[in-house]
Amino acid sequence: MKTTMKIADLVTKVKVGGSTYYLKDGDFPARVIKHSNVSDAGIIDLASVESAMIRNSSRTAENMLEAGDILISGRSSRPKIALVPEDAKGYYFSSEFFALTVNTDIITPEILAAYLSSKPVQEYLTGKSGGRTLSTIAKDDLLELEITVPKVKEQELLTELTALITEKYAVLEQELRCLETLKASIFAGLYPDGGEQC
Repeated sequence: MKTTMKIADLVTKVKVGGSTYYLKDGDFPARVIKHSNVSDAGIIDLASVESAMIRNSSRTAENMLEAGDILISGRSSRPKIALVPEDAKGYYFSSEFFALTVNTDIITPEILAAYLSSKPVQEYLTGKSGGRTLSTIAKDDLLELEITVPKVKEQELLTELTALITEKYAVLEQELRCLETLKASIFAGLYPDGGEQC
């Protein structure tokens, strides 16, 4: 028998990003993920994430990212869903996002992130946002969504497949950035100097 659960019951914590107040004039250095650092495919371009002096407070400490957290933003026409990689552990994020910490005893972050990225869920979230910001008005709607939780063996296979797909997306996006750099250099009459190599 398949088990269906609300997303609210699959997460242990909902994290909130920092407003401008927390992201400047602080005394604690941290890399801060912003909307522009995440592609529509949900890949975080870690090389483009800049460091900032954020305010060292209990609020920022409690909302630092862990590997496997799921970042969610609804600023674009299609909500961005990104799985936080190991290399981004300890990063902070802007108020354009909120983040879910997944209860891995029940479901893997990869499966939940893939579900949230699916077309039906994306259309549902876009409709619910009503042109407003997802993180402020549709968070509760998202947490009320239900998902069928696969059995352990099925999760192992699905997790492996989604990881491979994500890796392929990352490679393709890297190649695209390289081509864009090359194109810009050609039109400028220059060759890339010390930039990305195709």
